[in-house]
Amino acid sequence: MECMGQHFLDYLFSPRTIAVFGASEADRSVGGRLFVNLRDGGFPGALFPINLKYKRLFERECFSSIEGIRESVDLAIIATPAATVPEIIRTCGEKGVRVAVVISAGFGAGDNQGAGLGRNLSGTGAHFCKNECHFQ
Repeated sequence: MECMGQHFLDYLFSPRTIAVFGASEADRSVGGRLFVNLRDGGFPGALFPINLKYKRLFERECFSSIEGIRESVDLAIIATPAATVPEIIRTCGEKGVRVAVVISAGFGAGDNQGAGLGRNLSGTGAHFCKNECHFQ
């Protein structure tokens, strides 16, 4: 059977390139842990850390935004504060990123501002998954 083309979920489950927003050397950084787990877990493709605070991170060039990455990016993993996510999603869409996974708290769990941020994500044209955790 001939494949008719890639489904957008292929970019989520089998990406060739991943950009990690919020990658950091901080011990408790979600983005840093995600980046290290991908790197140490043997991800075979290109892995790009993105964080305004670093020029180099984990012995790699660190980018201040996705626009600085010359390659196409299949998957963006976004582990930054909720307020930054709509702009990141917008720039990912402009860059042609196929899928984004958002791992940020504050998208409406009992908070009108967070709910508004979530609404800003719709209509971007990008496919994304969003996680909302509640701790008491």
